[in-house]
Amino acid sequence: MKKNAITMRVLAFATIGLVGSAHAESSVTLYGLVDLGYMYDYDESKGSSQSIDSGNESGSRWGIKGEEDLGNGLKAVFQLESGFDADTGMAAQSGRLFGRWAYIGLASDTLGEVRLGRQWVLGREWGGVATPFTIAWSRSGLGTTFGYNDGDFGASGIADNMVMWRSPKVRGFEAAVGYSFAINGDEEFGTGNNDRMVTAGVRYSRGPLRAALTYEHSYADQRRSASNASNWQLGASYNFEVIRVYAGAGRISDANKGPAKDLDKDYAWTAGVSIPVGPGSLLASWQQTTNSKIKGYAVGYQYDLSKRTDLYVFYNHSETRDMKTSEDNERRQASVGIRHRF
Repeated sequence: MKKNAITMRVLAFATIGLVGSAHAESSVTLYGLVDLGYMYDYDESKGSSQSIDSGNESGSRWGIKGEEDLGNGLKAVFQLESGFDADTGMAAQSGRLFGRWAYIGLASDTLGEVRLGRQWVLGREWGGVATPFTIAWSRSGLGTTFGYNDGDFGASGIADNMVMWRSPKVRGFEAAVGYSFAINGDEEFGTGNNDRMVTAGVRYSRGPLRAALTYEHSYADQRRSASNASNWQLGASYNFEVIRVYAGAGRISDANKGPAKDLDKDYAWTAGVSIPVGPGSLLASWQQTTNSKIKGYAVGYQYDLSKRTDLYVFYNHSETRDMKTSEDNERRQASVGIRHRF
């Protein structure tokens, strides 16, 4: 009996050791963000609305990501991320279970990372460096004027069926290039019978300087009369410690959707500042397009209660011009809310 007891204990410790070893070689993380707040929204052509809205500062989401160490500097990686409206509990990306990210890939310390699946175009992922409001804060963000968000490059700049290579980071520099075989939905027989796209970019982040240059080019389904749209974006920010300054420029050509639809070219510009004030930051920005005639400004404050929880308040004002009637339409938003990350 004593021998059996000793044997069982040895087996138990060995099993625990094996489980610990396996756990050390792979990891899975559950994460998310919940953002809810009051929103006042005035549209000159529609009137005003008041509501409790989700994602006023940044979109509510939850996700799972992980990696497995395969040895020799090689890892298997994946990420599944779902957007949702916290005020209703409904899915945020047209009923998709994982509408924000859904990819699997291999990552190497020396050769970079290859991902397959639904991914952000680089104009969306890296473009936020041009403004303190990034691609969030409702109409305060970059998507109000910059072309990645117009629809030619996936809904809100997220594309299906993409293969992407991302380089290792070397002395602050990194590069990436991706190709979508069908931007919105399953591929069809005949390569030209799919809306396809290339996204590419380089960025730098080291010390006080952050900068990114990105490019998207679409190849429209040959069965419909649509243009091959393209979009350049350049953004940068520099931290002077007492203030961080931001600037960006973009050019979209031959757009089929969005404010620049039917225009040969449309140029976008933005500038802004972020100033540390108390336990948070004061934000301000200006943005404008040349041919689609959008212009606006925004101010906001983020008050950090902790590393994971903050309160926010912002106001933005914008004007858009109806290209058919040449009439301007005024839009104003004011919001106050709370955001928690887990």
